[in-house]
Amino acid sequence: MPTLTPALRSEYQMLFETCRLKPGNANTVKDITEKILANKPRYDAVAVAAGVPWFFIGITHYLECSLSFSKHLHNGDPLNAKTIHVPAGRPLSKTWTWETSAIDAIGIEKTNKPSLLWSDWTIAGTLFKLEAYNGFGYRDYHAMNTPYLWSFSQHYKTGKYIEVMVNGKPVVQWRPELVSQQLGSACILRYLANKNAITFPTDTKVVADYQALAFQAEYAPAKFSDVAHFMQTYLNATYDAGLEQDGKAGFISSDILFALTGKHLVNDPRYKK
Repeated sequence: MPTLTPALRSEYQMLFETCRLKPGNANTVKDITEKILANKPRYDAVAVAAGVPWFFIGITHYLECSLSFSKHLHNGDPLNAKTIHVPAGRPLSKTWTWETSAIDAIGIEKTNKPSLLWSDWTIAGTLFKLEAYNGFGYRDYHAMNTPYLWSFSQHYKTGKYIEVMVNGKPVVQWRPELVSQQLGSACILRYLANKNAITFPTDTKVVADYQALAFQAEYAPAKFSDVAHFMQTYLNATYDAGLEQDGKAGFISSDILFALTGKHLVNDPRYKK
């Protein structure tokens, strides 16, 4: 699982600051976010017991359950029985309510995913936790921005995991041609922040000059670097460069960097004097 390095922190911050809705989605964002705000009293109760902000509960409730209080926050399974999908057999108690099941879901995340064991609710820290809740498969296996955060914005184009039945059992498959029809959590956070419904602590660890950070990436096509990943993400977000965000900076990354900014990657062997 990734760690929240300075480069990754800056990546989240930069993507959030540049996040723009694709045309035609304004009413969808408004409708969903207003419903989340209407449910805030119920989220507050879970948030206090679970030790996470109310908006983290609200956003995951939308993403996992489509805002239904008849589903488990763990994975959207029906609330009238224990969960059958991963994590299966939850909650462990004999009886439960939506609230106690939601507290159980967050408790599992805290146990299995240390990313939830902190008090960093800056923009970067919040986005990192939300991505961790769904998993880092999009980042790790497909070198792309996850739709769980960025769907409906310019930072996400295509590619989605879906569940299909194989021999009577649910199997997760990758479909590169599919486009997520679910609003990304970063778009919800932007709406809430714009309404002053939430505020984020000042993040003193974020690099303010994103271009300067991008220029620190070094030519290393066979080795992953979080700074190279940031550079690729920055160029895609700012210039729509079309780079694969694999964190391995080679000739293609270097040439595009030069074409857009007038500088090549550090240590590009073609340009050594």
